[in-house]
Amino acid sequence: MIRMDKLDKVIEVDPSNCTITAQPGISLTSVHAHLSRYDLAMSNVGSISEQSLGGCVSSGTHGSGISFGSVASQVLDVDVILASGKKVRCKKGELKGENNERLFMATLCGLGTTGVVVRVTLKVEKAFRLREVRELISFEAFEGVTVAAKDVNGVANGNGIGNGVSHAHGEVKKGGLEEVMASAEHVRIWWYPQSNRVCLSRSNRTYDPLPLPLPPSSSFTWLHSLSPRTLSRVLETWFWDTFLGHSVLQFSYFVGRHFPEVNYYAGLFYSSEAFFRRSLGVGLKAILTIGIGSLWRWRWRPGKSVSSSRSSPFTHPRTNGITNGHTIKTDSDHHRDHIHPSPTHPTITLFDVSHKIFNVDCLFPQYTIEYSIPLSNATSCLRDVKKWLDEEHSKKGGLRPHFPIEVRCSEAEDIWLSPGFGRENCWIGIIVYKPYALPMEHAQLFAHFSFIMRSHGGRPHWAKTHDFSPVDLHQLYPMFGEFLNVVKEVDPEGMFRNEYVKRHLYGEGGEGEKDAVGLEVFRKDV
Repeated sequence: MIRMDKLDKVIEVDPSNCTITAQPGISLTSVHAHLSRYDLAMSNVGSISEQSLGGCVSSGTHGSGISFGSVASQVLDVDVILASGKKVRCKKGELKGENNERLFMATLCGLGTTGVVVRVTLKVEKAFRLREVRELISFEAFEGVTVAAKDVNGVANGNGIGNGVSHAHGEVKKGGLEEVMASAEHVRIWWYPQSNRVCLSRSNRTYDPLPLPLPPSSSFTWLHSLSPRTLSRVLETWFWDTFLGHSVLQFSYFVGRHFPEVNYYAGLFYSSEAFFRRSLGVGLKAILTIGIGSLWRWRWRPGKSVSSSRSSPFTHPRTNGITNGHTIKTDSDHHRDHIHPSPTHPTITLFDVSHKIFNVDCLFPQYTIEYSIPLSNATSCLRDVKKWLDEEHSKKGGLRPHFPIEVRCSEAEDIWLSPGFGRENCWIGIIVYKPYALPMEHAQLFAHFSFIMRSHGGRPHWAKTHDFSPVDLHQLYPMFGEFLNVVKEVDPEGMFRNEYVKRHLYGEGGEGEKDAVGLEVFRKDV
């Protein structure tokens, strides 16, 4: 393994052609900062930006958006130092009389097998903001229940949403998952199986200016100058996002290590309407109702939930508010901004620079597993996952997973080892948090989840847990054989074959070495 941390410089930013050229060790956080000086931005970003550019390009890091691919799909050309010591610049098509397209296609999502990438050029675009609308819907909305939706400003309308990417949201109808994924430029879903509710997040580009941000909540020198209303919001943000949304949540996961049923009741509260609305009165009522219910109900009966009369399980898993600069509007705020959400669905609107909306707070260390499946299979796949989890929750001693389950999408790509090769994709991922960095049992959960994903044509995320062999990869990737041929041409002695590559791409190593490799994603400091 080669650490590229010191190769972290920006080589060139070309505003006229909307490109940035940088070394591979630079973090996406630094890329965002450099691009902002030229009023530019990356077109799509994943959940975190602490990753290196080279790592993203080599492992298929992705965001969400049916008309957007992985970070690797944004690459125009790369410089690679081969095993022979020769430095080669490659891109799609011919370059100075040499056809390096094969090397280019093998290097992207190539796990570092072709050589050492030392320079990357990305296509970017004019800087934009994102207006994100989140709302509560039931899981059944993806199985045929009609759900009202909104345009980018949250205004209810009746426009259809099945015509590709659009700034207008209409209704979610039968077969609705594919339509939902096409209902905005960037759509992602957080599913809470404990409450059978879904947080639907839809974001569209806007070039409206940002409002002046409130001061960071970690500073107290400015408190005397704040109005009572603003001070109240600062304290509310700390209570909901820091105290309940982090400290109490982590403690509940810790208790859940020994009493797994706690995970179920925590899921009910953190996916409640009270937590979503940041309503203290409703929140206390929900806590009391769920707490009383837990005294007599120690097993989840599928299709039923403990809730107060006003509590609809719902939440948004990002730490929101003043602490990270988002402008937030809940239902009660919308009348001041001419936003009229559906009266039947709790709604929240976020507005910020693009990468701050793309990124989320990953909270704690975690085990994670994610698969890309054909978008056309997504609804049936999610039904199978739901059936499995319902069975687990109905059993005494059954699995009690953490929350949420994340669902995203991406466009078809032509990169040989991209999980999105040749098809529109639905990404489905689950997590097991490690409270206070303590180990957690996750093998059984991940094994059954993988079984379901495989049955629907799932391809694993290269940077997350999986146990795929060369036989599996040959079946899933039509260009896998050609990829191995290119690697053999440029690295005949296997200089760049690490243990991961040997195990999964070449089937080398003992039985113990074939176990899944779990990579951790750590909490992002905002």
